[in-house]
Amino acid sequence: MIELETQALVIGSGFGGAVAASRLVERGYRVTMLERGPWRNTVPVASMNVRQTKELPIKSWWHLIRNGVTSFNDWRFTGKRGLGLNRAAGTFEVNNQPKVISACTSQVGGGSLVWGGSVARPYREDYWENRAEGVSEAVLAPHYERVYSELGATFSRAASEIPDTWAHTWSAVEELDFSSKDTLSLAHMLPGSKENSLPGWGIHREESTFRSHLSLGCLDGSKASTDAIYIGPSLAAGMTLLASCEAISISKLDTKDDGYSVMVRRSDTGETFRITCEKLILGAGTFNTLRLLFDAQARDALVPMPALGQGISGNGDEISLMWDVRKSGQKEPRRGLASPFHLSDGHKDLQHAFIEMDLPDYRWPIFSSIVRALHNSLLLVSMGIDASNGRAQWKKDRLEIDFDPSQSDANVDGERENRAVAGLLGFRSFFSPKRITVHPSGGARVGESDQEGVVNGCGEVWGNRGLYVVDAAAIPEAPGTPPSLNIAAWASHVGASIDDATSAADATGPVAAVASPMKPLHPNRLGLLFSLMPNPVASGTSETILPSGTWHARCVQKFSWLTPWRRPRSRGFTFESKECLPKLVTLMPQGEPDFKFVLANAWDGSGLAWQWRGRIDSRHVEVQMRSLGNGDSYLGPVHVEGKFVGWYEMTSSREPGAE
Repeated sequence: MIELETQALVIGSGFGGAVAASRLVERGYRVTMLERGPWRNTVPVASMNVRQTKELPIKSWWHLIRNGVTSFNDWRFTGKRGLGLNRAAGTFEVNNQPKVISACTSQVGGGSLVWGGSVARPYREDYWENRAEGVSEAVLAPHYERVYSELGATFSRAASEIPDTWAHTWSAVEELDFSSKDTLSLAHMLPGSKENSLPGWGIHREESTFRSHLSLGCLDGSKASTDAIYIGPSLAAGMTLLASCEAISISKLDTKDDGYSVMVRRSDTGETFRITCEKLILGAGTFNTLRLLFDAQARDALVPMPALGQGISGNGDEISLMWDVRKSGQKEPRRGLASPFHLSDGHKDLQHAFIEMDLPDYRWPIFSSIVRALHNSLLLVSMGIDASNGRAQWKKDRLEIDFDPSQSDANVDGERENRAVAGLLGFRSFFSPKRITVHPSGGARVGESDQEGVVNGCGEVWGNRGLYVVDAAAIPEAPGTPPSLNIAAWASHVGASIDDATSAADATGPVAAVASPMKPLHPNRLGLLFSLMPNPVASGTSETILPSGTWHARCVQKFSWLTPWRRPRSRGFTFESKECLPKLVTLMPQGEPDFKFVLANAWDGSGLAWQWRGRIDSRHVEVQMRSLGNGDSYLGPVHVEGKFVGWYEMTSSREPGAE
């Protein structure tokens, strides 16, 4: 089994994990991030040089069916990891509990790819007061402001920027108060908005076209997502990201006061390996973070956490469907953004919104009338401050949530008001027989002691030094508003509160020692080894500069006799390098092939690697590689005319620094 060491390991790439990792990278930590889901094929990801991607469900109805669900968890009969349906490419994980159903996502960027893009602080102005020492409204304020700015949030909702919102359509309905649009900000790149900006390093996002950008993913990157805003720049600064790698279990190291061991399984190939780290940051999403903590506690792998599982919340989520709200003569589905509102005579602490279905285009004649009606239906949602009194338990290696939203005033009032809105507008509405939430939180919440919470005011787990929780599991109670900004600000605070990093000499990234010359290996093993090899350091020192001249490439990939067409034309080739440019400019090299080594993001999205582009026998050849650790040999994939042809070991004919 491969065993690796890193300084800080972050599990999860959503608003919690990505923001915390970004702060740690800024402070000099060598960070490794685990994400159980794949990279998605979006405009920002393509501009980051990532080629190993999976399609989002919004791409087409086929992708919605095929890539819609990654796994299903049930409190009665599925195991710790649930029932896998499409772990390699699926998007949503469904959790069925006795009184509530929840959904979370599995992909680089986490829920930020499917959120509505609405940004707001908690409803109560004293939300963070009297929670625990080290956290308060004053402490969190600068983190709210920074995250708000990084997301490019804006209050602008001019008619010229957002077409045909429901606030315009139903503005004359006196019972609907759309003034709440002035308190909720948008994290979308609106056409012509002065807040639009790009994160640098060649990462590209397009202005919104108000389609294919909401609950099934955002293809053009117009909606703020953590992959473009936080992960890309962190990769440019040296972070390693292991996509399609799921943390199976965590344990405290017996030999160190600080230090943890994490067992990891590749979601696409099933291979397992172990990572040890000094700091372990959990941002895997509420229920997955709780699974890791409960499992470790049951195995006596962590110091007991008496308050683990307390304070489960669903943020008062109430979701219903208003069926076919199109106007007479309307042919195409309307496109826009969420339209938030309050009922004029309703509860002001309940936030309602109309949300477009934003489904993939459908051109087939079969079931066209039903699909057209579904395209023109609306999600009518509400959220509020629920009781946050649920409890999670660990039974037979399964997570069981004892939380009944029907006993919470926010849910009862939210459902009643949603029914009133549908009746007021004269449309049919449908409600799920079991309540659904997409904003579960709590279970590892912040508290003044280990009896009141799982983490302290700086996000560190009581009694388990070096272990932190940065996702919604640590949130003390329902914010009553879209929770993404609250989670990101908390993660930013935790990332800034962790002890300073050790010196650069002690800060090690993932290291996988491989003998050279290499023996042929299965491509899955080679891909894993490549992703775990140390990234080149963009410092410009002589040890990071590759020699120019002739390089020899030897294929080290095993090929099955059943697929002879996959074998490369030659088991080896040579190529010439004119120069090595050790300073990173963009994550994806620009311009024509120049026969030079440059730093770029790896095609698997794992971080920096050396990339060479040139022509051999009139064909466009691209090579990426990382050091095997012996200073002489390198491993990497080769693409010819944009297609992967195999894994190769590269060696130079000249010594580094030779004239």
